Amino acid sequence: MFEKTFWLMNDNVSAIVALDRLNEPSLRDKIKGKLQTFTTSCIETFGHDAFRNRGWVDPFIHQDVFDLRRLRTPWCYCWDDLTKKFGPPLFCREGMIGVMQEEWNGSEYEDEERYPNLAASKALSWHKQYVKTQSASDRQNRDFFITRMENLWNPANLGFGVLDRERRMDTYYLAAYLLVGEKTGWPEPFDPGRRTTVKKLLNSLQLAHGGFAAKYIVQDGEVVWREWNGNVETTSLAVYANILPKDYTAF
Repeated sequence: MFEKTFWLMNDNVSAIVALDRLNEPSLRDKIKGKLQTFTTSCIETFGHDAFRNRGWVDPFIHQDVFDLRRLRTPWCYCWDDLTKKFGPPLFCREGMIGVMQEEWNGSEYEDEERYPNLAASKALSWHKQYVKTQSASDRQNRDFFITRMENLWNPANLGFGVLDRERRMDTYYLAAYLLVGEKTGWPEPFDPGRRTTVKKLLNSLQLAHGGFAAKYIVQDGEVVWREWNGNVETTSLAVYANILPKDYTAF
C-alpha cells in the first residue's frame, strides 16, 4: 500500500494462495515462513497465527467470522521490533508505517450496497457455509450478496461501484467479482454474460512487469488509462481468480 507499510494479512496471504496455485512452493514458503515469525505474538494478541486464521482465510475477511451478518470495521496494530509484540489498537488510516495487522473493532460493516468487496466477502462466507451445510437458507444468503455485486456493475465505465474523483475504477473489484464467480460455480443470479466481459477487462489490465494496474479509466468502451505501479493485493487476487481457484486453501 505504501513504501514503508507492510500488511501482515491482506497482501501476504493473497500472495501465498496465488503462488500456491501457480506451483511456486519456494516463494510461497518463503513468505509463509516470514509470517510464522509473528505466530506466537499473533496467537496471544488475536487468537490466531497471522496467516491461517483457523483455516478460514479468504482474501477479504482476515479474521474468523462467527456471525456472517456482521462484518466489522478494522483496527490496526503495529509490530514493535523491540518488544516483539503488537502495540495497542489504532484506527486504520493512510500513511501508517511498519508491519500492520488488521482486526475488527466491533462496529458493523453494512455497506455492501456501496462496496463490491464487502458484498464479495459476504457471498464467499455464505458459500463456505453452504458447502458445509447444503442449507437452502445459506444458499439464499449467498445469492443475496451475489445480487448486491451485480447491482453495482457500472456499464458505462466497465467496472463495479462508482468512479473516484479522478474518474477511475478499481481493478480490485473486478478480481473480487471473478473470484466469487469461480468459487461458487457461477450460479444464478450471476449475469450469464458478465463473466467473459470482466475476465477480458481484468486481463487487459496486466502490466509489462506482470503486476496488475490497481485503477483504470474507460471511455467509450475502451481502457484509455492504467495505473502503472500496481500492487501485491490486486495482482494476487487477479492471478488467483484467473486460474480457476480450487476449494478453500488450507493456508
